[in-house]
Amino acid sequence: MSKLSPAQKTRIGVFLVVAAGLTALTLFVKLSDTLFADRDHYVVRVKGGVGGLQAGADVTYNGIVVGKVEDVKVDPRDVAVVKLDLGLREGTPVPEDAVATVVLQGISGQRRVDLSGGTNEARLRKPGEEIPAGQSVVDEVVDTVKELVGEVKEMTKSVSRLVSGDAARRIEATL
Repeated sequence: MSKLSPAQKTRIGVFLVVAAGLTALTLFVKLSDTLFADRDHYVVRVKGGVGGLQAGADVTYNGIVVGKVEDVKVDPRDVAVVKLDLGLREGTPVPEDAVATVVLQGISGQRRVDLSGGTNEARLRKPGEEIPAGQSVVDEVVDTVKELVGEVKEMTKSVSRLVSGDAARRIEATL
């Protein structure tokens, strides 16, 4: 193994210092928006579970990423409720008639918070206010299935009454 000359050692040292400096600068530039950005904070209270939603998940509004979920915890006032703390880019308009819904993010199973709705005529929420939770598509499907099951039970009871007792004897007599 050959020895390095002082000039080679100097060049290697300068290269390493410059490379480390550029790496640090790149990290600083990439993370500065996250670390030093002013955020408007809002709260969302969701009944039931938010399976897969974690701190750091995106918050979108009309398909645009406008912030992050900063914290996910059980609401100490009601253990059936999950409290979400959202940090949105400063100045992001959140109309009073907008709702926050926990939705699936692609096929990965991860979740994000989607702000939707809202009109230009509505008052804008102030930072710190609560955004009401909307109903997710999965919740809507579950509710629809529950309604259908209830209707099927009622139809089954009606058919059962129809074919029992006097009605059954009349049907047998007819056949």
